[in-house]
Amino acid sequence: MRLPRIVKRIFATLGITCLVAGGAYFYAFIPHHSSAPPESAEGLLDRADSLAWGNRWADALPLFQKAQQLFLSQHQPSKALYAQVSQIPTDESVSIPSTIWALRQDLARPEAADPETKLRILVIRGMLEINYDAGEARSTWQDVYALAMRLHHYALATRATGELGIAAFILGDTETAKSQVTRAWGLSKIESDPAATVRYDSVFGAGLVQIHLYKEALNPLNEAINIAATTHYVAYPTIAVYSKIDALAGLHQYDEALALANASLARLENTLYDGEKSQVHISRGTVNRDRGDWNGAIADY
Repeated sequence: MRLPRIVKRIFATLGITCLVAGGAYFYAFIPHHSSAPPESAEGLLDRADSLAWGNRWADALPLFQKAQQLFLSQHQPSKALYAQVSQIPTDESVSIPSTIWALRQDLARPEAADPETKLRILVIRGMLEINYDAGEARSTWQDVYALAMRLHHYALATRATGELGIAAFILGDTETAKSQVTRAWGLSKIESDPAATVRYDSVFGAGLVQIHLYKEALNPLNEAINIAATTHYVAYPTIAVYSKIDALAGLHQYDEALALANASLARLENTLYDGEKSQVHISRGTVNRDRGDWNGAIADY
């Protein structure tokens, strides 16, 4: 069955959006749980994985770093490698091609024989590839899905299905993309995986904004923002917030757009995510220019 033209435009836009938004949504890890003391290596890994599962990467980074050092001192190289590669998503300075190559080398190391460590390496590689080579990403996420299912990590398998759909968007396979993303979106709610629901709501809403369907975009964007606001372990939904600012500006609701931008700036002040303020300033400046408030726009820069 052929898709309506407007749906194809949305899917095509979503593929572009994912290239921009993907870096902000490195979430695809299964939480690591044990009964270990909180400050032990295992306990630190528990806490770090739980934060990462909710997309709180800046919070998780020091825990992964400390866990890696403890595992090395305890001569547990497989778990040390697991913690080491888990630090990659927060490093915006990495070279994607060289890091992908290094992760391929990691898979050949004896430490990667542990299935959980292998799974972690594959997930990290897939997240990098989705922004670099969608064809390779598709292959990697298929491996993630198969291994996650074998290890009974069903929520991660669902997320892998969603990433397969996003790769399909980028490659122009809209029929497969529609099937996989819709399935992952629905299962994320059944499986009570709010971070994944926020992911799909945000990306879909951002795609609608890019093709100027501003009113329609508000439904998924509001859902993403509301879920994050009421779920303490899910990170602030930056893509949804930025996209909603643009949607409100597109609807000429400038006061609401500026209020949201200012609230976002206030929330980021003196936090681990302080560096994201520049993006909010850009959105706020755009709103001011659209409204004709040139002084406000200039001040933001």
